[in-house]
Amino acid sequence: MEVSEGEEERESPTERTALETPVIVPQYMKNVPVKKIRHPTERSIVPTVILSTAFVVGGLAFGLPVVATLTVAVVFVGMVRIVVAFCCASRMGYGFAGCTGLLSATDAFWLHDSHFNCYVAHCLFFVERGLDVRTTREILQSRVIDKTTENGERAFARFTQKVVSASAGYCWVDDSEFDIEKHVFEEARRVRTRHQLRDLISSLMSHPLAPNKPLWEVRMIKNYGYARDTILIVRVHHALGDGITFVKILSNFLADHPQMLRLKPRIGGTTFPLNVFRAAVVAPLTLITWLCARRDYNPISHRQPLSGKRSVGWSSGIRFAAVDRIRQVTHCSVNDILMAAARGAIRDYFRQHCGVHSPPDVTVSFINLSLLDS
Repeated sequence: MEVSEGEEERESPTERTALETPVIVPQYMKNVPVKKIRHPTERSIVPTVILSTAFVVGGLAFGLPVVATLTVAVVFVGMVRIVVAFCCASRMGYGFAGCTGLLSATDAFWLHDSHFNCYVAHCLFFVERGLDVRTTREILQSRVIDKTTENGERAFARFTQKVVSASAGYCWVDDSEFDIEKHVFEEARRVRTRHQLRDLISSLMSHPLAPNKPLWEVRMIKNYGYARDTILIVRVHHALGDGITFVKILSNFLADHPQMLRLKPRIGGTTFPLNVFRAAVVAPLTLITWLCARRDYNPISHRQPLSGKRSVGWSSGIRFAAVDRIRQVTHCSVNDILMAAARGAIRDYFRQHCGVHSPPDVTVSFINLSLLDS
């Protein structure tokens, strides 16, 4: 339908104002500009030296007094903590000998479970068909539970100990009612497909381990899939040990042909004094930076609250040889590659659900807590 110039519709003031008003995009929905990475040889070393010197001087000025005060306080508080913990364990009926030791700071860190975050590692093993629960119990009992050292002590005592809160900390206490049948059992739910297995693991990841017994369990699934495989779902709390410890147990003790691996951390105990000095310099300045930090621009915290449910998924098979080749070419670790993959997955999620591919303040970091005990 043609409209003459005299009859042309005019825009209302409201529409004209809406068109003229610029659209304000929230900060958490903006992308951070991508910076080009320059090789160190292409940059001047003078600004780096000046900034590093200023950072060290400022860190020493703020850090040394704080570290000196904390050193005196930690020694005193540590002695009080040990006395109070053993006294509390004695009053609870375990006696001074019942508390075999206090949990280290690294182990106690993982005991702060919540309704959403359960610090339980889940390992999935596909084994040959025919393995039953009785045989699995016998293998674990003989090769791990009853394993002793040259001095006659239990090699893996924590697998038969439970964690008890003792006011000033947590204690390892022998479980007098330990029964391996409570820890190794057949899964009651019927699992035949990958979808059912994924739903089962997602459900388990949202449920903590029973605190009144040792923090581990093994669930067996039989007749899985067309090949009727046997699956072992191993659930171990992070307070029981780290990944390197469990790899050693699996390779050196549980395997039919032990390989006696000797895995070492990337940063050994010889660099511990350097780490302490570095923490004394960096920690106070980091705290001040956090206190004076900018507003929260995290896209996750500005959207709908999390559901509280975990969802598990996995990709198709990836050859470890390819991952190892990437590690060799890039001169990094396997953990670095995994964190890079996780970062890419998070970036894809933001791009699909938020329209942001480079959020302002979302970072992915890998922190090795085992270095605290080195």
